Amino acid sequence: MRVTSNMMMSNSLYNISNNMQRLDKAQQQESTQSKIQLPSDDPEVATQAVKYRNYVSTVGQYQKNVDDATSWMKVTEGALSDLHDVVQKIRDLTVTASTGSMNDSNLNDIKQEVAQLKKTGIQILNTSYAGRYVFAGYETDTEPYTEKSLTVGSDTVARVTFKGKIVDLNGPVSTDVNSTIYADAYAANSGNVYQNNGVKQAMNYNIGFGNQITVNVEGQDVVGTDSGNNLFATLDKLFIGLDGKKSYQSISSGTATGSVTLSSGGCTVTAGINDKLALAVDGGASKELTIPPGAYASSAAFVAAVNKGISSTSLSGKVSASLNSSNQLVFTSASTSTSSAVVVSDGTPGGALTAYVGTATTAAGGTAKPTAFTLTSILGDLDTDLDRISSVTSSLGARENTASIATNRLGDDNTVYTKLMATNESVDAAEVITKVAAAKVVYESSLAAAAKATSKSLLDYIS
Repeated sequence: MRVTSNMMMSNSLYNISNNMQRLDKAQQQESTQSKIQLPSDDPEVATQAVKYRNYVSTVGQYQKNVDDATSWMKVTEGALSDLHDVVQKIRDLTVTASTGSMNDSNLNDIKQEVAQLKKTGIQILNTSYAGRYVFAGYETDTEPYTEKSLTVGSDTVARVTFKGKIVDLNGPVSTDVNSTIYADAYAANSGNVYQNNGVKQAMNYNIGFGNQITVNVEGQDVVGTDSGNNLFATLDKLFIGLDGKKSYQSISSGTATGSVTLSSGGCTVTAGINDKLALAVDGGASKELTIPPGAYASSAAFVAAVNKGISSTSLSGKVSASLNSSNQLVFTSASTSTSSAVVVSDGTPGGALTAYVGTATTAAGGTAKPTAFTLTSILGDLDTDLDRISSVTSSLGARENTASIATNRLGDDNTVYTKLMATNESVDAAEVITKVAAAKVVYESSLAAAAKATSKSLLDYIS
């Protein structure tokens, strides 16, 4: 085969170019300490690099979440500790007041101190972290607890609200307040009452692969969700006792009354036509009951049948039917909560039963009843409040421990994934230095060989 000068020149340039690229790649690896600059340099390394970087980035975000969650819970824990101290101080003052050695002036001084401690407690329940109220559930940008004055006739009753809803509308209040006016005020404000629907407003943080933690505590879990059995009800009762009273009054039940008067001559219930009735009790879901079909000779017999229908449902013990003095069907809730009310509606298919019980009926009402108590008996209520705060604090502490474990685990994960990422992408320093030196020698050798092979041309011979 004939080898021409042009062929020798082309091969020399090709070899020089390849060796230059090899030297450039080695120098790039040395300067960047990375095996690849582009995915095309090594697709397998590039694929693993994307995967490991994603792992490291995700773990880093989880670590930030754990740090934020831990800070939130520590702020909450501090607030709960402060609230426990406040309630404990109130209990100590109650012990002092219950000795029987205090005169009216002393009791009034204690009342003023308790009032100030109550304000401090509300401020604690409005604790915020990074501009978010920790006891407010989902509504973290709104101060959860406020105190408002409720006008009851010529009297003013202080009530605390949670998210704008009155926490303890139905009592206790002083027996000096007119009971009828109090019951009317209760009914008039029943639409603005906090109702515990059992749905937790949990603020969950992702702290690991498929792992979440609830960071918040909703305020009413600390205060107490049951009306008449919560921290503010205890304080209201204490204020009444410090005024020298031996009893307080509260709303004992809520009622809803049918809007149609029952016929004294009786009525007939037909199966599948007018034997269904729906009741919603104390803000709960509407429950349908069946009234035993048949002809009822009197209103009393019909009411007995309604109660029989109630007893066969989950509403048994929660609501009862009776006749009032106007021969109207009255449903009375067994609850004493502020949401105590019964809403009446036709069941399926609906319509015919209206003639007997009416449609959605009157607003919540109730009866104000007195209850005897002593300052000593309030100590038990305060102990219940303290136990509730301690229980919530204990639950929060368990979650903090979970977050601490997650912190350690994520630290280990970050170390492992970072090492894998470095092993996959980073070059061996000694190896790449040797590679650069070798590539440089090869490149310089190719330049020297080309120079020798192409040192003579046709022009040299012509001259």
